[in-house]
Amino acid sequence: MRIIPGYDKYDYDRGVDRWHANGRVRVARLHFSDGREADFTLYDSNNGLQDMKLAAPKKTTFVEMEIVSVYPADTGTNHDAQDTSVSEMRVEGWAE
Repeated sequence: MRIIPGYDKYDYDRGVDRWHANGRVRVARLHFSDGREADFTLYDSNNGLQDMKLAAPKKTTFVEMEIVSVYPADTGTNHDAQDTSVSEMRVEGWAE
């Protein structure tokens, strides 16, 4: 899986980097159809796609992501600071 664990947008009208105005995912937990889980720590300094690689390929019928902890907003309004965004998430695999 690949993820952008925050709001990857620069608001040119207001001159605000939305990456820092909202919470960002620090730890993501992936849940799989067989009941297994895997935790991934994501980097705050990178607002591009980050990899969440499993140790080995996994056969599953679904993947669910739980946000376990966040990096708090460090700019913006109180409303922004309460939000945690995921700009993009890609599940990569193949069908049998």
